[in-house]
Amino acid sequence: MRLTGHVSIIALAAASILGSEARAQTARITPANANVLNLLSPYLSLNATVVGIATLQSNLDPTVALNGSSASRRGLAASDMNLFVTAGAAYSPAGLTGYGAGANLAGGLADQATSNGITPRQPIGGYGPVLGAIYQRGVASGSKGPLASVDTLLTSAFAISGGDSAIAKNYFANGAANNSSTYVPGAIPVPAVAPTGYSLPTYNGLPNTTNSVYDLAYGVTNRQGGQNPYGSSRPYQVAPSRITIYNPLATIGVDTNSSFPSGHTAYGFTYGTLLAMLVPQQYQSMLLRASEYGESRSVLGVHYVLDVIGGRVQSYYDLAQAFTNPAYIDNAAVTGTAINLPTQFVKAQTQLQAYLAAQCGNTVAACAGSAANAASNPYVPSAANQAAYQSRLTYG
Repeated sequence: MRLTGHVSIIALAAASILGSEARAQTARITPANANVLNLLSPYLSLNATVVGIATLQSNLDPTVALNGSSASRRGLAASDMNLFVTAGAAYSPAGLTGYGAGANLAGGLADQATSNGITPRQPIGGYGPVLGAIYQRGVASGSKGPLASVDTLLTSAFAISGGDSAIAKNYFANGAANNSSTYVPGAIPVPAVAPTGYSLPTYNGLPNTTNSVYDLAYGVTNRQGGQNPYGSSRPYQVAPSRITIYNPLATIGVDTNSSFPSGHTAYGFTYGTLLAMLVPQQYQSMLLRASEYGESRSVLGVHYVLDVIGGRVQSYYDLAQAFTNPAYIDNAAVTGTAINLPTQFVKAQTQLQAYLAAQCGNTVAACAGSAANAASNPYVPSAANQAAYQSRLTYG
């Protein structure tokens, strides 16, 4: 299955699961997977250090606070979530036949059906109302449209970061390379096996199939009803009395999907960072939007803020490696798929800059800085937006 820049999360998850199941025959992971596990390895020691314990204790409270956000913020979070439920016309602005995270991040999303008094709403994206709308039209046809090179770039980048995210979720929960979405009681996960020349992180007996960092911290076990049977239970599972699931769709498919790190956040920051790099005239706005998109997972109550931080860190690492490390460029032995991101980026940026300028009728810089693009735009650079972005880097 080819991942496109505008497919649904169901298709993305299916592709990740299929890829993981193929590896599960031997459970041998790629060097890129192993690098990400080692990057995030301090997570395993959080229960054993003073700072780590404090981190875990302060991890749930801001998640609960975000879950109690205003109706408008909940609507934005629900819009971000609903995007992944379907890429069909029900969630697409008029005239768009395909829709996905890149279009949402850059251009926003039309109002959707109200549920539990919350209307999923994200009218403007990080490119602003003018450039965002132009971008959406350009990517609507995916690999067959005028921004085909952009679609290819986003798809390729997620092939790396999405695979790494799936492996990390499984490994930090119970040491496996893949955990099936359909849990079979008594099934023994197949441990992940490091590629030749690599090692996988462990600390004080973790990971294992009985305990996990979050479950130990929050006093639950993967044998309890209502918890993740693989470990790393999510906020709404460990603290159901403190978390409100105001949109039932938010929990579809995640009861048996481990919490750390956040895959949606890795997806959002991979796309958001690339979109910022492609249009540096809107760089700050796009990064702010990506940070908001990741935070939406905590607003929904399905991820801790530490998951969001982990997903962001992972996406930055993967992009840095894919752009600058020769071992990652055009080398399927390391990444699992031969991808040349630097070359793809040059093509995509040339294509996108020309398209935006032609459609706007002026330079991209002029269009980005126009009054029309700033109108009702919540992502225009400001001291308040800078403070919001910085607060999301650590959540205290």
